[in-house]
Order: sequence, then structure tokens, then C-alpha cells
Amino acid sequence: MSPKELILSAIARDEDRIIDFLARLVRAPSPNPPGDTRQAMSVIDAELRRFGIPSRLLFAKDEMPNLVADFRGARSGPHLVLNGHVDVFPAGDEAGWSRSPWSGLVQDGYVHGRGAVDMKAGTAALVLAFAYLHGHRDSLGGRLTLALVSDEETGGRYGAEFLLKEHSELVLGDCYVNAEPSSVDAIEVGEKGAVHLRIGMRTAGGHGAYTHQSPNAIRLMGELQHDLNRLHGKRYETPADLAPVITECRAVIDRLVGKGGGDIIDVVTVNYGAIKGGSSANVLAPDCVLEVDIRMPAGMTGATILASVKDVLAKYEGASMEVINLMEPSWSDSRHPMVGHLSRNAERFSNRDVVPVLSLGASDARFWRQIGIPGYSYGPSPDTMGAPDEAVKISEYLNILKVHALAACDYLSET
Repeated sequence: MSPKELILSAIARDEDRIIDFLARLVRAPSPNPPGDTRQAMSVIDAELRRFGIPSRLLFAKDEMPNLVADFRGARSGPHLVLNGHVDVFPAGDEAGWSRSPWSGLVQDGYVHGRGAVDMKAGTAALVLAFAYLHGHRDSLGGRLTLALVSDEETGGRYGAEFLLKEHSELVLGDCYVNAEPSSVDAIEVGEKGAVHLRIGMRTAGGHGAYTHQSPNAIRLMGELQHDLNRLHGKRYETPADLAPVITECRAVIDRLVGKGGGDIIDVVTVNYGAIKGGSSANVLAPDCVLEVDIRMPAGMTGATILASVKDVLAKYEGASMEVINLMEPSWSDSRHPMVGHLSRNAERFSNRDVVPVLSLGASDARFWRQIGIPGYSYGPSPDTMGAPDEAVKISEYLNILKVHALAACDYLSET
């Protein structure tokens, strides 16, 4: 039997253990914020040790371990990096859940719990793909690295960014793959960028009856929002290499995230996520703070967006801006061999066409893409991602494991 056939046979044999591993990982709470992922990472470390695989824990913060493991094949070849994250969205008000967010319940063909979709199913699949490939390393070429991080949901400063800055010799590679939620019939080859801003407005304020004495910061912020709205829907010239991908993926994106999703893949979107100001109805509010999420299409830069926002703020005395986070758009060649390996193996299990798409959201893939390393994502359907009663289909989880194991095997067997 070939290494690929042996790996598939092992996955079929170990199915119960594979499902239990994901359930145990979901049961290890790792919401970020606050970001303490030590319990979840210990579940992964123990699973690798069960396979006899050593790993290293690397820390930017004590409560946020990052795990790296790697092996070399029997001959020269490319270096492939598998990356996942173990931090998840906070569960929010647990009253909105039908069961504990950390139940890890295996029921009705699903594993239930916060992070099951984003992205503990994908991370568990990559851990096990790495482990099964490790058992066949003498049949492979090149090098395979597993790089798991603890800080993706809040920007990656203590996770992917830290690893690439402080341990680049371990995690650079020739190609990068992760298993973020994409849908089983889509391979993400790029993603929109995002700018998160905190905009402040200050005025003298005063008594609510004396509206002639001072501008109201809340009212001014509403006018400022009206001006920012002009950015929403703004188009930018699409890079030539991405134009065919965008054209072909609109309908797929509509199917994945709802009708209209495909229409905004190549335009700016503006979302107001939080606003706070004033103290009571009879006071002229002296302050107001607005948090804004602006998503930008491929080809546009953060500098362009920030310049447009500054032009708006210049009209308002007392307005200020703080950049909370800036993530540039990123994309890779959709004709890269890894896209072929992923799509061919995915189609084997999904019986559907698997096509390249761009993501509306951001991921750690951008860190690798922005330094010239091709990066791709293939993971489960995003249906319940970040929602109460988040749950991942077990069939999708198992297929994602198979796809990543076989695609990596193909990539490392090319030489």
C-alpha cells in the first residue's frame, strides 16, 4: 500500500480516537480575550506525545504558549508549514446556549462547543495530519512543520507574528497551509484587509437645555459616521491575477455566507461595532468614542484607508483617531501546486467542485503571504462560527483531516 492509502486506513481505524481528540480540545476553554490557552495546548501536546512526537513550546506571554514540531523527510524537498490556532471567540452570555459552550458534546453527527468550527476542528485535523505523516517520513521529501499559535483572534501579536519575528528559522517554509473555516468546497487563496479604529470626539459639553453653548459630541459623531459611510461600497482596481478568482467565486461566497457576500468581496465595507458617550439625557455630551471596522479589498492598502479617514476627521474639531489593528489584504497565486493538491483531494471526498475563493475575514495566513510565502486555507463550513451553539460536522472534520494529510503527502512527494 502507498503512504496515502496507509494514512487513510489509519484514519478509518482511529476514527473514535480522532473524534474524542477534538471533543477534548473543545472542552479545554481558550477564549481570547482573556487568552489563556495553556489547558488547550496541553491537550495537543499530550496527543503528539501519544504518537511519540516531540514538540517545543515558545512563549511571548506565559499564558499564551505556541507549539512547534517538525520533521525532515528522507530526501531534499520543499518546506511546508501547517498552522492553526487554539484561541477562540469568547462564549458570551451562556444563557443563549442550549448546552455549556465548553461541553465538547458528541451528538447527532456534530461536536458541539465554542471554537469547534473556528478553529479547533481545523487545528485538530492539522495535528493529526502531521502525526500520521510523521509515521511515513521515510517516504517523504523536504520538511514538515506544525506551528500552532495562541493569539489569532486578537491580531496575532503573541502568536504568528511572534513566531515569524523571533523563530523564523522554524516557521518560514516554502508554502503555508491552515484549516480555518472556508467550506469544504472552497480553498481560500487570499483575504480582505481590515483596519480597526477607535475614533474619539471631545467638546466642552454642558447643560442639555443650553444647546447653544457647546456642540454635542454624540451629535458630531453621528455626522462623522455619515461622512465615513461614503467609504462603504467604494471600489478599487482589482489586481489582474485575482480578477478571474473574484469573478468565479462570487456565487460560492453567496452560498457560504449568504446572498450579497459575493458583492462585497471587492469593495470597502464600514461597520460600527461599538459606541459610547455622554452620561444622561439632560447633558450636552462632552465625549463620544466609536469603534470602527473597515474592510478593504485586495489591491487597496491600509495607508489609503487611513488617509481617507483622516480627511473626514479633519472636518471635526476635537476628533481623534487611534489605530487598534491594521491587517493588509493578502493573496497568493491560485495556480500554485498546493491549490491543485488540496482541490483534487477535497473533490475526492466531497464529490463537488472545489474552487479558489477570497475570504471576507482575516486570518494568520496574511503573515506568511506578506513576506512572499504562498498561503492557503481549507477548513469546515463556517455556518455556526462564533455563534451560540457552535458545532462542527464530524464528517467534515474527518474529511478535512484526510484532505490535509493527503495534500501534504503529495506536496512533499513531488521531488
